[in-house]
Amino acid sequence: MFDRRLIQYFGWGLLGLTLLLGIFGLSTLYSAVTAGTQISQKVLYVKQLIWFSTGMTLMVASVLFNYRTLERWAPEIYVL
Repeated sequence: MFDRRLIQYFGWGLLGLTLLLGIFGLSTLYSAVTAGTQISQKVLYVKQLIWFSTGMTLMVASVLFNYRTLERWAPEIYVL
């Protein structure tokens, strides 16, 4: 069941600043790797875009994950 408190207490400012900083960094990187060279190194941009997307996905997934369910698995996690 989805808990509505997640939306109410979510750090929207953190998400907005992270997106803003990521988009600014990606646009700067894109302009740097395509500026005035015959051989484009867009692979650097694509790699960074993949890592940024992965990080944002993990950030949202960690917010949606109920950490209290880890109490059941705590001994096994400590053993590992």
